[in-house]
Amino acid sequence: MHEPAHPGRLAAPPHADVGLHPLDARTLLNVTQRLLDQGATAIVVEHDLDMVANADHIVDRGPGGGAADGTVVATGTSTV
Repeated sequence: MHEPAHPGRLAAPPHADVGLHPLDARTLLNVTQRLLDQGATAIVVEHDLDMVANADHIVDRGPGGGAADGTVVATGTSTV
C-alpha cells in the first residue's frame, strides 16, 4: 500500500494567486492538488472563483475586512 509522502503536512498559502497570470493560477491549482493527493491538507485564503470551485469545503467570513472580518457567515461545499 502506498504511504502518503507528506502525512500530516498542512499548506496554508494566503491569497496565493494574487497577481498571477491565469495559466500560472492553474499551475498553482495543479500543485495544490498534487499535495492533497500525497496526503497533505491545504487551507487557502482566497477570493478567486476557480480556487473556490476546487475546494472540498468553504468557510466564508465577513461581512467585510478589518474589524468586521472574522464572523463566519456561511460554510459548506462549492456550488460555483
